[in-house]
Amino acid sequence: MVTSRAAMASAQDEVPPLLPTPLEVRALQQPEKVVMRKNSLGRDKHEVLTDARVLILYTGGTFGMAPDAVGTLHPKSGFLEQKVKEMDEFKFGGMPKVTIIEWEDPIDSSDMSPADWGRIAQTIEEHYWDYDGFVVLQGTDTMAYTASALSFMLESLGKLVVISGAMIPLHFPHSDARRNLIMSVLCAASLEIPEVCIYSNDKLLRGNRTTKTFNMAVDAFHSPNHPVLALTGVETILEHGLILP
Repeated sequence: MVTSRAAMASAQDEVPPLLPTPLEVRALQQPEKVVMRKNSLGRDKHEVLTDARVLILYTGGTFGMAPDAVGTLHPKSGFLEQKVKEMDEFKFGGMPKVTIIEWEDPIDSSDMSPADWGRIAQTIEEHYWDYDGFVVLQGTDTMAYTASALSFMLESLGKLVVISGAMIPLHFPHSDARRNLIMSVLCAASLEIPEVCIYSNDKLLRGNRTTKTFNMAVDAFHSPNHPVLALTGVETILEHGLILP
């Protein structure tokens, strides 16, 4: 086979394929593929994950608790942003860009009310077109209620809203908060799931089908009447057939 110089030059000028994103997605019983966010910011949908933007909203709860002068833990505004700046994971070149909004007076999960759900929904609405996905951090005791309420309040949702929390504060080295935060951000930035979900202990669950089943275990959330939407591990296994259209 003879190849012309023009054809060879054209081949040399071709742009090499982009590197895969940090979050590889494999559909169950389907060919392996990477699912990227919709073109919500007017960008080329083939751009890398580092161009994605995620808004993190911290409302309170165990996740961002910090000790006071006598060692008692309380939700503290400003603590989460400080910790994220210290985390090497968010300095990694493959991570999406994140913006953090923290309530000035973070609340315990037992104090979460319908008015607070409205406040969360309003924040998402105000910033909807500026970000590819959203992560809401709150206390775990009412997290399932928040996820269920938001799933009905955020009509015609076209982006992933991840509700997450922690059983152990981020302040402690053995906390589950660190991975929950990192994976929630990666899911919100890369998975094309247009609904409200809960992320906990490597599981992404449909928000209005999830309940807290354990108070003293990091594997605290389950969806008894609906399969898991995605499992995150060495790779992310996504149930494409269960995703809302």
